Amino acid sequence: MDDRPMAFTDHLTELRSRLGRSVLVVVVFFFAAYAFHSELFQIVAHPVLQALRNHGIYALQALQVTETITVYIQVSLVAALMAAAPFVFYQIWSFVAPGLYPGERHYVLPIVILTSAFFGLGVVFCYFVFLPMVVDFLVGFTLGSGDITLVPTVQKTFGFTILFPFVFGLLFQLPLLMFFLSLLGVVPYGKFLRFGRYFVVLSFAIGAMFTPPDPLSQALMSVPICLLYFVGVAFAWVAGLLRKEGSSRTLPKVVAGGIILAFAALVIAASYLWSVADDQPSYAAGLPSSAPFVLKANPASPTGRSVLQAAGAPSHLLEEDTQPETAVLLGGVDGPTWLAWGGDFPCPDASAGDGGGCVVLGQRPEVPGGAGRDVADSRFRALDMEKGPVVLVAGVQCLGDLFPFGFDGEGVDGLTAMVTSGRTGLDRLDFVFHASSSGRRAVASWLNAVRDSWVPERVTGSLLSSPLGRVLAWSEGDMEMGETEDAVTLTLLVTTGRASRVLKELVTALVQNCPP
Repeated sequence: MDDRPMAFTDHLTELRSRLGRSVLVVVVFFFAAYAFHSELFQIVAHPVLQALRNHGIYALQALQVTETITVYIQVSLVAALMAAAPFVFYQIWSFVAPGLYPGERHYVLPIVILTSAFFGLGVVFCYFVFLPMVVDFLVGFTLGSGDITLVPTVQKTFGFTILFPFVFGLLFQLPLLMFFLSLLGVVPYGKFLRFGRYFVVLSFAIGAMFTPPDPLSQALMSVPICLLYFVGVAFAWVAGLLRKEGSSRTLPKVVAGGIILAFAALVIAASYLWSVADDQPSYAAGLPSSAPFVLKANPASPTGRSVLQAAGAPSHLLEEDTQPETAVLLGGVDGPTWLAWGGDFPCPDASAGDGGGCVVLGQRPEVPGGAGRDVADSRFRALDMEKGPVVLVAGVQCLGDLFPFGFDGEGVDGLTAMVTSGRTGLDRLDFVFHASSSGRRAVASWLNAVRDSWVPERVTGSLLSSPLGRVLAWSEGDMEMGETEDAVTLTLLVTTGRASRVLKELVTALVQNCPP
């Protein structure tokens, strides 16, 4: 083995080689990530998007024609850098390690591991706890007066969701900073400990400035910062012992390791519990399989509100000060039942069925178990999966009131249900017609005939004779079709106003005619 010192040009050559490998790996991961750019953006921006949806905002704005693709490139690059980080760190270590003394190498690996772990804990806490809480408060505060319209943009949303996790990742480096300050003799751990009482006051002042004005929110931000500081005090204590007596002491290392693990467990547990508490309930679990149709809408959304009004929602369900996060209309032979979930709505009774919520008007739904429950879960799965402001599910009992051709009690040619939902941006409406193979052929044949024979300003009277036919006429031919193993899918490209008109037409027809 040649142990001769390398020349300066040899170092440059090796550096260029390792940088080239790192860049190549990042580029490969970038193209792989860009194939999933939309999904990655949804993951990164999820805390902000969910908070916006809670207040009826389902669309981000793009102020420039290049804004969206720029954000997709940025989010793909961030994902590529994260995926390639282990390889890049290995290249850096391979370049630096030969120039370090054995004692220095001994400290590098623990430092890298601790720095990465604490940075990750900061990102996790910010993503699952801080961002959802703060964005929900800020959006509600902005819209509270009713005189201000919030128009979030794609670029600002991405920048917001990238900046704060990065800041929290750096903030969680505080214990390590305190460790090195004590190890170098700059600040002994005793001074850190004596300053702790002032730091507690300072952390709660910070929490009061950056969180909603309630004790729980302030504590969720201030307590982790305090814990960070006192974990740092423990680190400083360990560093002081190491500086005084060398690196052979085992007890302080064990204590510091226990503190690190306990703190990590606390952060992860808090993030998990907060994310579980923020999850949407299962609406399908609280509905009987015999329901002829179900409408789920967000009263805070203009489209959801207009559809609920068209369906005859009780007035107190739409009051802005107490409106729920989600309102559900459940059709039934004995009349409609209105249910409410979440928000500040004053529920008059206990939970309605297994899915929670409360009965606002009508009879409490009786939810069967066993096979009937499985059927209901299958039919109403879209109520839980679709995130748009309005989701409508019509069973076979009601399909005859929507189509322009006849149905019997079992449906026509195996058609069993129709699911209609608005996408996040409300620039499209999706229809899913669940059916057997013969039913798919019948529905697909009719939809193809309507699309292929479309002539502007010439709509046949038979098409206008049914609610679904009128919906297709209003689409002016802007429709896309497809088939899956058990359904026919139809997508109408619409404006927000037309989406509201379509949904109101279908809901009104179901409320008036199904069940008779």
